[in-house]
This record gives sequence, C-alpha cells and structure tokens, in this order.
Amino acid sequence: MFNWLYEGNGQYFEPALPVLSKLSEDIEHVLNSPHLFLAEDLLSVIDGYVRLKIINKGGDYVNGITIYKEASAANLGRFKSSYLLICLTHSPVKKGNGFNEIMKDYRRKMANTSYSIHLDNIMRNMLDGKQLIANDMLIGLNGKKVSLNNLLKSKKQFYILDFWASWCSPCRAQLPVMDSLRSALRKNAVEVISINLDQKEVSWKTASLAEKNTLE
Repeated sequence: MFNWLYEGNGQYFEPALPVLSKLSEDIEHVLNSPHLFLAEDLLSVIDGYVRLKIINKGGDYVNGITIYKEASAANLGRFKSSYLLICLTHSPVKKGNGFNEIMKDYRRKMANTSYSIHLDNIMRNMLDGKQLIANDMLIGLNGKKVSLNNLLKSKKQFYILDFWASWCSPCRAQLPVMDSLRSALRKNAVEVISINLDQKEVSWKTASLAEKNTLE
C-alpha cells in the first residue's frame, strides 16, 4: 500500500494519501504488535508510515534528517531502533550540523548497546569503501578457505547471501530463520549462504561457534 503512495522517486501519488491517512491508527497498532518479525518488508512499511506523517505535516519527506527526526518521535514498535539506524546509513547527506545532530542523538539513545557498535562499523565501512568481491577468500566453520567466486560455482542456480556480524543483534536474531529457509530450499535450485563480516578473527569465531546450530 505504501508503494502505492511513495515509490522512491521523490514524488507521491496524491489519491493514496487520504486512504492511508484514514488507516493511520490501525497501521500504528500493527507496528506495535509483539508478533511482528524484522524483515525488509516491515522496514518498508515503517518507512512508508513515517513519510506519510511527514507529508501530512507538509514537510520534506525525502530529506534524511527530517525522516530521522519524525521517526524518532513516532510510536514505531520494537524495531524502531533498527529503522533509525537505516535512516542514518541511507541518508543521502552524511555531513553538516544537521546530520551530526541526529548521529549524536542516536548514539545517546543507543549508548552501551549493540546498535551503537553496529552504526560505527557500518559508517566506517562506508567511509573506507569496503566491499566483498569475487576473489575474496572466505573461511568456513571447518577452517577451510574458499573464494566467494568458487563458492558460487555449485550446482545451484540461485543464491541468497545473508550477511551478519557478532555485533549485529537483528542479524543474529534472524539466523534461525535463515537456517529454516536453507532447510526448506535444500531440494530446490536455491542455496542460502551466511557470511560473517567481523574484522577480528576472535569475534567471528566466538560468534560462529555460538550460532553453530543455525549455520550448518
């Protein structure tokens, strides 16, 4: 429904505005349900709901700083922290007083949590321009090394790459789900591959051993 309103091109479909606005309370109630599972679709709904509120206030619904501030004040349920993190990492402008202000706000709210560590790691990697390329060597739980390119040369036709890290609580919470998906697709032409992004060997080894049952 929110894709009907806003499709990411800087424009929104005006006839959708009154329809979704009437459902605003119902949408907020759903977002606060304890039965929701963190997924890209849910984060898209949260994003659409926040932009809807900004549009109704006549604000700039494309500006990353405005979106963060509106989301920070909204009642978005238990995945609000994850969405605020996305606001920071996806903001088209990552400098200036406005952006520094919301960065400080998030760090203050998430002090002593894995979210703060997650933010620092993401921002550092973005600034360093780090990326995973085909020839990069990966180390399996069995200690064997294999390049990403060779890993993707099995008989499977499609791959789902699940990136996670020891400091990313939402990522680790989804590992059992990815493992279930791996089992469900085992007989199909799809392979699920989980890749840890920790920079320190001791961190990924400790985390991988702790999550071993969901990574095999």
